[in-house]
Amino acid sequence: MNMRMGILLLGIFFLAGSINGEVFNGSFEKTTIKNPNSEEMQSLIKKQWKLKEPIVWPVGWSEVTAAPGHPVAVKFEVIKGDAHSGSNYIELSGKVGSRGIIWVDYSPLKPGGIYKASFFARGRGNAALVINLYSKEGKYLGAVGVVSARNLGREWRKYSGIFKNDRNAYLGKISLTSIGKCYFDDIDLVPVDFWEAEIVMELNKIAKKGMLLAPGSTVDEEKYKENIEAIKRMLPEIKKFINANPIPGNIKLLKKIEDTMPVITRGESATISVEMYNKTLAIRRICERLLKEVSFKDISE
Repeated sequence: MNMRMGILLLGIFFLAGSINGEVFNGSFEKTTIKNPNSEEMQSLIKKQWKLKEPIVWPVGWSEVTAAPGHPVAVKFEVIKGDAHSGSNYIELSGKVGSRGIIWVDYSPLKPGGIYKASFFARGRGNAALVINLYSKEGKYLGAVGVVSARNLGREWRKYSGIFKNDRNAYLGKISLTSIGKCYFDDIDLVPVDFWEAEIVMELNKIAKKGMLLAPGSTVDEEKYKENIEAIKRMLPEIKKFINANPIPGNIKLLKKIEDTMPVITRGESATISVEMYNKTLAIRRICERLLKEVSFKDISE
């Protein structure tokens, strides 16, 4: 799975550590007041950070000096009210070429583990989440782009991506990056199984094609039923394929699809949520891909 990103635009890294598998202060509810005359804040001001006084700063977040040749010129602010959850969210806004960095440590990462990274965002611009990876001894193992959100809108929307720790990193430094006027809330990184990973990756593909229903959209019940019927038609063929070529990952995937069918078919006689519609469409596309491919990529091993 290739999740690398070649560009870091404008970044925030987190330096406080994870708690019980959650990103510490990912919702920015814990804050402190910074002295604008302190060495830390004066350093940011010299690098053209736009900071509103009094400087409210999220606990656990720490700015890191930008790399040479990367000007900052970034607006950063903790804002109260109209958050996705709780009271606070942050603005992280900059122009092309700007780059400011603060970061959070997330550890320990499980070798070979699969994780779902996510954030809620809105605004006018592009946003992303990148994870810088380190060994237990502190050796840098590279950066992985996990979540990408383009052309943000006025409403809060969740963006997710999948990261597989195939480099056996111990520590991940989580960064948010943005170009334009961007707002963030509820940053998270949680372990998931291979099935949820497949669903998230398929949903991202659907979103890129403009086929994903946005929150609050009206669900087309006929298309929903059409997706279910298509899945039902494909399942017998998929079973034949798997019996002839029993790859372990395919067997697990088929079982997950069959286990999910009672849940999505119940939606035929109930109010269908946008989330259920999108998930059913993702399952249909996974089934279509299974039938087309000679062998299915086994990300569960």
